[in-house]
Amino acid sequence: MSCTPCFKNIKRTAQFFQGHTGSVFSRIGFVQFPQDIAGTIDGRPARNHAWNVSSGTDVKGAPVTLTLEMITLDCVDPRRLAQWWAEAVGGSVVNLPGGDFVLVARENWPALGFQRVADPTPGKNRVHLDLMASDLDAEVERLVGLGATETGRHSVDGGFRWVVLADPDGNAFCVAAPRP
Repeated sequence: MSCTPCFKNIKRTAQFFQGHTGSVFSRIGFVQFPQDIAGTIDGRPARNHAWNVSSGTDVKGAPVTLTLEMITLDCVDPRRLAQWWAEAVGGSVVNLPGGDFVLVARENWPALGFQRVADPTPGKNRVHLDLMASDLDAEVERLVGLGATETGRHSVDGGFRWVVLADPDGNAFCVAAPRP
């Protein structure tokens, strides 16, 4: 799998958002933005994202400054799937020019990107989202009501529980209860 289409979309998105309020890309490190663009999500400032962590070091002591900015899913209908995920996570859909790439933004979360591809990856996902819910059963019920499919329930010693679901396009994701 190549991320080339994803990076092209991000560059195009960055060009579109330069100078616009509403930018969820004001903090992406590999796209240069003027320092005065802060960005907003639903009219609220989107600075200081919670998922940005302070610099750390790798096993050799070298500085690591990576942050998680976006998780991108390949799909055949980006707008439809982005709308579903926006409802699922309480985010906002950000439609971009061209319709081949759509975002879901939520304050204090990495962006979710939905990229149009002709042929989605068949079979099991190689990467999936792991989400946490304070009330696992109620959240699974809500997500199934939105159109998710429950594919399995699991637990391990010590009482840790999680449910595997699939979004309307069949992308697997998990929802777990807090650790006891």
